[in-house]
Amino acid sequence: MYNNYPCGAICPRYAPRSWSIAIKTYFQYWLPLIFWAAAIFLMSSFTPGGIQKVTAPIEGLPALIAPTFVHLTEYALLAMLAYRLFRYGLGLRPPLLWAAAVLAASLYGVSDELHQRFVPGRYSTWQDALVDVIGAVAGVAIIELTALGLRRMGRRKLQPAG
Repeated sequence: MYNNYPCGAICPRYAPRSWSIAIKTYFQYWLPLIFWAAAIFLMSSFTPGGIQKVTAPIEGLPALIAPTFVHLTEYALLAMLAYRLFRYGLGLRPPLLWAAAVLAASLYGVSDELHQRFVPGRYSTWQDALVDVIGAVAGVAIIELTALGLRRMGRRKLQPAG
């Protein structure tokens, strides 16, 4: 029932059955989340001139919409990756799953805004943090609505024509 780890920790509920499963879980669920969080941190470290190079492909958008769009998509994807980790890597179920994914992405968004205060030429606002939270909620909503749609399509296929 309990697995002992080399570090001395004991994890009764979510302990992997073997180290190969633990490594697979790490590469499949943890690593994408860590890489995306690092990419967000890196993008937040750019000075204003450097970040414009990243958002150059969406230059046709008005000046206010482009950064808002970037924030929404960054944190929607972060929440989706957190959802995957919490659902399939750790076994959480709704509604705790939804709350954990949104909370993790939102807290990272707030910490990212605090990080931007220390980058020369960058600033942080509560509005950007709010957009990050909205992006996180949107990411979880997209996953849930997509799953709902797929379940409904599956039920239609299973019903006999009649």
